[in-house]
Amino acid sequence: MYDGEDVKTFTDKLIVLENQLTYHGEKKTNTQLVQKILISLPAKFDSIVSVLEQTRDLTTTTMTELIGILKAHEARLSVREESNNEGAFNAHSRQRDSGFKRDNTEAV
Repeated sequence: MYDGEDVKTFTDKLIVLENQLTYHGEKKTNTQLVQKILISLPAKFDSIVSVLEQTRDLTTTTMTELIGILKAHEARLSVREESNNEGAFNAHSRQRDSGFKRDNTEAV
């Protein structure tokens, strides 16, 4: 998975590849596909991968379940990132506004 690529796009590509392999006679097990997804994720998913490896039986976890879990985690990361960006923007705006008032006061 590339940085900036979302889970849906990545897993859609993987499913297409799986279908092509099956068409050519090479069937991968669900466990192999789940493992492939987990090892292909970028570092921002390390925490959820660790949790899944420690708390779930990955031999019985379906791709659909895994994709749902990863999409939910990605949504949480996105909300957190938006919140952090908004906080940084507000802090920058407050700093800029207070600097403007100070400069304006000094000029008088």
